[in-house]
Amino acid sequence: MKKLLLALSILASLGTQAAPQPVCTKEALDIDYFFSGILKEDGFFGKNINMLNSCNEFDTVWFMRHTLDYILNVAQGRQKCGHPVAEFMFSVRNKGVWGNPGTLAQMNKAKVKIGDLETGEHSHFFPRHIFWMREGWLRFSIPDVLNLSLHHPHTFTLGAFPFELGRGISLGSAYAVGQDFLGFYTDGLVDQYAMGFKASGEFMPNRFYYDIYGAILENMSAAISDISAEIHKKELGRREYPQRGFGKIHYAIATRFRWLPLDESSRKKVIIEPYLLYVSDPEQKVEFTADASSKLCTFGIAADYVSDRIECGFECAFNAGRQEVRGWDRNVAELQSRNGQILTVNSHVLLGANPDASNALSDLSLYKMPVAPQIVNNGVISPLGKVAQEAIDSFPGSRASNGQPIGNPINGLAAQLPYVPAAAPGVDPDQLYNAKHRFRDAYKNRYNGWMFVADFAWWNESKDIRLGFETGVASGDENPNFTTHDGDYAGFLSIQETYAGRKVRSQFVLGGAGKIKRPLSAPDEISLKNVPAEFAVSVNGFTNLVYTGGGVLWTPLATCKKFSFNPNLLFFWEEHATRGFDHKTMKPTNHKASPFLGIEANLFTHYMLLDNLRLFFIGSVFVPGSHYSDIKGIPFSKAQKKELEKAVKAGIKGPFDIPGQGDNTAYTLNLGLEYKF
Repeated sequence: MKKLLLALSILASLGTQAAPQPVCTKEALDIDYFFSGILKEDGFFGKNINMLNSCNEFDTVWFMRHTLDYILNVAQGRQKCGHPVAEFMFSVRNKGVWGNPGTLAQMNKAKVKIGDLETGEHSHFFPRHIFWMREGWLRFSIPDVLNLSLHHPHTFTLGAFPFELGRGISLGSAYAVGQDFLGFYTDGLVDQYAMGFKASGEFMPNRFYYDIYGAILENMSAAISDISAEIHKKELGRREYPQRGFGKIHYAIATRFRWLPLDESSRKKVIIEPYLLYVSDPEQKVEFTADASSKLCTFGIAADYVSDRIECGFECAFNAGRQEVRGWDRNVAELQSRNGQILTVNSHVLLGANPDASNALSDLSLYKMPVAPQIVNNGVISPLGKVAQEAIDSFPGSRASNGQPIGNPINGLAAQLPYVPAAAPGVDPDQLYNAKHRFRDAYKNRYNGWMFVADFAWWNESKDIRLGFETGVASGDENPNFTTHDGDYAGFLSIQETYAGRKVRSQFVLGGAGKIKRPLSAPDEISLKNVPAEFAVSVNGFTNLVYTGGGVLWTPLATCKKFSFNPNLLFFWEEHATRGFDHKTMKPTNHKASPFLGIEANLFTHYMLLDNLRLFFIGSVFVPGSHYSDIKGIPFSKAQKKELEKAVKAGIKGPFDIPGQGDNTAYTLNLGLEYKF
């Protein structure tokens, strides 16, 4: 206890020295300290939560974990000025799974290089229970600090703090979300808030408020190594100037107004919140790092009404803006094994194999041109390999060049390469060809998604039972990057969203991290001719989704200890129907899959053992709908595709023997204790 008091005394002296001086009094400054914390210890069990496939015996998880937060709040001038002149808030967190140090402090993935060859990604972790800053900000009163005679309060906040628009769908606070398992619900999902600023204040006392918010989500202009990084070597037209350049900053700017039209004396309350969001991301990734950029604008409005026994509200928002995908040369160096020899080859250049004659070739990948091979002629090393590589790298291609010959720099020496396959029909052993989808021309996608959410709740006369209803829809669309031409993307785009419902909560489907992924359509044969995308993508955010449901909240007032019982039932559909999948042919079907995703039933309940000690339980059951039956077996990776190919070749015995995506019921259980101090 003495050590704690000593630490707080040191913080007090630091806070006194750094805090701005109030101008409303000349007396000694008054400072208040508030120290608190939260410790959560809980266990989780999940079955069939990843692929909804009961034949996958490995899709069962159980773990115990803890989350510990320490929070310190320092306020200056509250007693003498009637409001905090300056306020400082700081919180640190430690979180990890028992017995699994890999979940404690994971690092970002880094690319593994051998020379100029990228061979994959790797990451490390710090196997110690370290603390990190989750939230830390300084807020001060603008009139007091600048000695302005303003009649209404206005503040300015700097640092890492939560900020949301409306219900947190268009813009949420999930800047840095920790590792979470599917079906795992938690109120403290965000492990770190974004760094930014916020100007807030009143235009009319207790009636009209405003917020102007800005955040830097990623800054690639803070070091010369980042600015000079040659990330545009493969962009068409940037071969002479491949450096990143200055000013590549991913940022968000938002403004919102909150209007309370009813007088304070009214027993009813109405809140209307219009908002506007702009997000600029200069380095999006479609296939490669920084091969696209995006400018997103979202405008929306939220409203809530509260009376003695009725609560209701809605929110709607619309996207505008565009994604600009840069023209790109997809040819990169990759490793390949030929007759036990590991070679570095060009991924999208063929030696002697005309792509149009690929039906006559057993394995087109064997004809990939080695990177700058040494060609030996009568014991003398020829420079033709280097000449051929220079011809490949400097080829001024476009989409029209796909499948076309590059030239003939080998000059009859290809036969001396021991790793070149024997000639086949349609093969010229001395000719270089571009692969069918080596080059991608630039194109644009215009954003025009939208979403709408509404809820309603009714309280009984004793205010211990609440009936809630909620519905929502978010527009969806196909993957806009399956086709490489200008178009529109109708799917709604949310930023840092983890919305899980308000009057009716979802544990398994709604939200961002830790929620079930919903597969979109796999690319068809037409798409694969332009884009080397082999598998369907999946989403877990608030997009391409329709849902409705109801719930009951029971909080008995007659018990000596607080108790809550909250069951919910929700139904989910796709807004934009995607195509089905035939596991026998391993190809998408020509008809649409059923849009019905399934039913979620869950239960949130807690019991207060002490005033600050809470025992909680969260459980859910997800029954997949006919949509998952129509896409059963769809693979999401090469490993899953190989398993499906083996199952089809061996003869699938029954509907439950199909690897990949299934349609079996999933279960989750979460039990724990939460102590606040």
